[in-house]
Amino acid sequence: MTAELARHRSPQNTNLFPDYDAIGKHLQTDFRFTYLYPAEEVNGNWKAWLPQYVCDKGLVWCSEKQPHQQCEDRTFRQRLLHTRSGIAIDAVTDTTTEGSLRETECVQTRWRDDASQDAGPVAFVGYALAKTPQAIDQLCSMEVLFVGGDTRYGLGKLRLIDKQEADHVFSHVELRGDSLVLKGNVVLAHTKTSRKMVGAREVLVGWDARKRWLPAGDATPLWTPGSRVDQKDPAAAFRIEQTGIWCLE
Repeated sequence: MTAELARHRSPQNTNLFPDYDAIGKHLQTDFRFTYLYPAEEVNGNWKAWLPQYVCDKGLVWCSEKQPHQQCEDRTFRQRLLHTRSGIAIDAVTDTTTEGSLRETECVQTRWRDDASQDAGPVAFVGYALAKTPQAIDQLCSMEVLFVGGDTRYGLGKLRLIDKQEADHVFSHVELRGDSLVLKGNVVLAHTKTSRKMVGAREVLVGWDARKRWLPAGDATPLWTPGSRVDQKDPAAAFRIEQTGIWCLE
């Protein structure tokens, strides 16, 4: 979002470098974004598949169109993902480079069904929560986003096909001062909390050209999307932070 909005605002036919830093801070102040989740078209509407940890099954994906429909993670990945092989070529000798054979895991443009047949286009659903109506208008000019780590190779291109007001964000949402708070048992982003939960944890890291790899925030492991509050406990309230990470309110 920062990259695309900065390029849109950068004066045309000039040598001025886009102000990524200022745009990034503006987005963190005036917006909160949910993650993007894979979705399929149902009667003209796009319904997301959301992660959830289930006892005795582990991570499963639940469809918005049929909340009780569950797909185990391994099966879901087979429906959604494929791999592309590649290898580095030495420009001098025109031969392959030792140890450079690799595979890149990619999201398909079409769903597979259980029989590996075409099951319709893949889309992603996400929500932009803005402080003011004027703020959301700034995003409407962006029709294309590039996401992921291999955009230089033409991967990760998302084209906007629909946008509309929404009265829900996967769960109950409310505004508390300057904070957006979501209530529920299942977290749908990486989450900081000391509360007892069921799921998986991992450390998020990001790339900084000056410091190389560094943790996103701190080195504390975060609960992964789909993790849930212990079923014996009541639903919790989570605040969406500037980075998109959730935090127990």
